[in-house]
Amino acid sequence: MERWILAVVTLVAMLIPTKHALHMFQQNRYELGRYSKWLAGNKKMIQGMLVSTLCYIVVAGLLTYFAGFTIFVWVWVGLLLVFTGINFTREKNKKYIKPLVYTGRKASNCCDGFYWRLVLYSSTLNYYLSMHAYQHL
Repeated sequence: MERWILAVVTLVAMLIPTKHALHMFQQNRYELGRYSKWLAGNKKMIQGMLVSTLCYIVVAGLLTYFAGFTIFVWVWVGLLLVFTGINFTREKNKKYIKPLVYTGRKASNCCDGFYWRLVLYSSTLNYYLSMHAYQHL
């Protein structure tokens, strides 16, 4: 049951960053070159995301190792819910030049972005789940 809760909360947490990334891609006219320049100009945001992801991984590893899998799941779910709430509030209060428009092209890009985030998060979770299973051998 804990694994299902973890999976659902992780999927929900991925929605807001995926929406933001797609909105910025749309603002850059779906041109990868322009989007890449925008990303390069926002290094501080990218670094913050990488540092927070690294912190999540370190905390998850330490909790799994020292406190056990059940504690890890509930702390991880709590962290994800807190940061999802923060991301939701930030996204709601942001002022954009143009609103996000849902098109067929955007739906395709959204699925691609969501898929790659899902691969990243699921591979990280699989790593920790396998660490947990290895500890009980």
